[in-house]
Amino acid sequence: MSEDKKISILFFLLNVLITIQCICWYLHCCLVFNPGAGAGEVREQLNQAAGAQHQVTTGIDNAQNTAKDLTGEINMAGTTVGRLEGEVQSSGDLIADCQRILAEVRSRGAKN
Repeated sequence: MSEDKKISILFFLLNVLITIQCICWYLHCCLVFNPGAGAGEVREQLNQAAGAQHQVTTGIDNAQNTAKDLTGEINMAGTTVGRLEGEVQSSGDLIADCQRILAEVRSRGAKN
């Protein structure tokens, strides 16, 4: 093999080694020593998730408060219905008494 051919092969191998070294350096520096790459995006997503979680929690709290309020209103309505049923019964009894009294008065008037 000629001397020029040996030198050409040696330069080619040297260029290949330098290229491999540059690729390794790039991967090592940019990917390994930059663990914060993309941390801003992750932080933003976490903040958005926290905001969404807060909104959901607030919505659940509001729904629970509304449910408690509605339960109280339903209980008061039930009490009112019970009271009204008693008043309707009393009114029916009063009407029956009035009708009985009127019947007695009419029967006395018919006798006279």
